[in-house]
Amino acid sequence: MKDTRTTEKNPHTLVHTVHRMTKELHLPGFRQRLEEALENATWQQMKPLEQIYDLLNAEMVRREANTAVRLRRHSNLPLDLINARFEELYESENRHWDNRLMTLVKDGQWMLRETPADLILSGACGVGKSFLAACCANYMLDRRHSVYFIRSGRLFTDLKVHRVNNTLEKRKAELKKIDLLILDDFLIEDMSEEDCADLLDIINDRNRLKPTIYTSQFKLEGWIERLGNSAMTQAVIDRIAHSSYRLHLEGSSQRRSVEEKENHRNNKGNKE
Repeated sequence: MKDTRTTEKNPHTLVHTVHRMTKELHLPGFRQRLEEALENATWQQMKPLEQIYDLLNAEMVRREANTAVRLRRHSNLPLDLINARFEELYESENRHWDNRLMTLVKDGQWMLRETPADLILSGACGVGKSFLAACCANYMLDRRHSVYFIRSGRLFTDLKVHRVNNTLEKRKAELKKIDLLILDDFLIEDMSEEDCADLLDIINDRNRLKPTIYTSQFKLEGWIERLGNSAMTQAVIDRIAHSSYRLHLEGSSQRRSVEEKENHRNNKGNKE
């Protein structure tokens, strides 16, 4: 098909035409970089292919930044966990955790494998389960993967609303696509048989396809006592048990205090 757009060779007209085309093609990064480049004598001396690369790269950088912002906005991470990083974790004598497993968790690759595992983080209130889960979340967000962090009780309430609105299957389909799902405070509230059925659907949809992290005050062995010994709950526990790493946390919170962070940075600077 012949292009009927204006293609006059007049530079001024051509610039306006290119600007219009970038708007139609939704390329604001390309357009902004072009406006800057046209005032740059060095850029104008570049080869045509180099110029094209520079303009397209500007658009790619813009889209990458927008993707990062969008993923982080939709992650639902609490404000106090939004900057959690593995680098802020620290060890102490009262941890008693599995060092090999902690190293594996911090490596992060278990979430990106073709058949990823799930992770159960158990321990007393305040020990840092949610913080460690948020470290995993930020690892995935930094690599432009989608994350959704939610308290399990809130999730089941949300699913009840979708059931009433006849949008339950659509919501479950959305949860299936999330690259990392984090169910925080799992089993801190009682679950109904309906909740267990919904959870089983979510687990079956995500099993060996997308990783899920459960933070709970209870070890897996204590889940039956919380859930009951029905066939449904047995199925839930069986699915989770066969696809999960289990890391039990002890000691004080894993989050460094502001003072500890400052001391850590100062000590590191002195050594350098």
